[in-house]
Amino acid sequence: MTATEVQQDDDGVQVLPFYIVLDESGSMAGASIQAVNDALPELWSAIAADPNVDAKTRVSIITFTDDATVLVPLTEMSKLPSMPGVSAKGATSFGAAFRLLRTTIENDMRDLKNQGLQRIRPVCFFISDGEPTDPATWKSEFNKLVDPSFKFAPVIIAFGVAGATAKTIKEISTPYKGRVYGYLMDDGQSPGPVLREIIDSLTQSIVNSARSENPTLVVPTNVPGTIELGVIDDD
Repeated sequence: MTATEVQQDDDGVQVLPFYIVLDESGSMAGASIQAVNDALPELWSAIAADPNVDAKTRVSIITFTDDATVLVPLTEMSKLPSMPGVSAKGATSFGAAFRLLRTTIENDMRDLKNQGLQRIRPVCFFISDGEPTDPATWKSEFNKLVDPSFKFAPVIIAFGVAGATAKTIKEISTPYKGRVYGYLMDDGQSPGPVLREIIDSLTQSIVNSARSENPTLVVPTNVPGTIELGVIDDD
């Protein structure tokens, strides 16, 4: 299933599923977690307020620390009564995030089909402020998620602030239309304001992706406070 490809055995309205995977480890305490809590309700309201965008997209939010949690199950934003907040705690288990993301995608894609909707390849926006605290095990969970045999392996666009490294952000970003997209906080920037800009950019990406007759991923670009780590994919 290539990026934005529709499942050929599906009928109904095309919907593009987005998964926002957020680090809420202890290092996010203070301005960083506040920026996230300020920006998420704006994402919710911007999508819910536009009936066209709301109908063509579904959004889920997964948070991770020592383990991972589905904070917002995949849904139309207009059906969400309010946006829950996040809180900083624990470590940074990438493995837990990727394991839950794969399981959640599998279940959600089955549910979308049962609802009579056409499923497009999911998109994951992954945001972290540091390196994984499970270095010996996270890559195996990541490989299961992006394995070509997994029918719904998502497009992953990763964002890193504070202690995140370019090497890791590149490693977990996956190809889309021949290019790998990843973004890292620029030197001299503060994590809080940059996180706010990142989530604002995700909001615009989701809105723009639903503008065409058939929803198609529009990659975030020119994210203030970051440098783009895009590389050409030779595979």
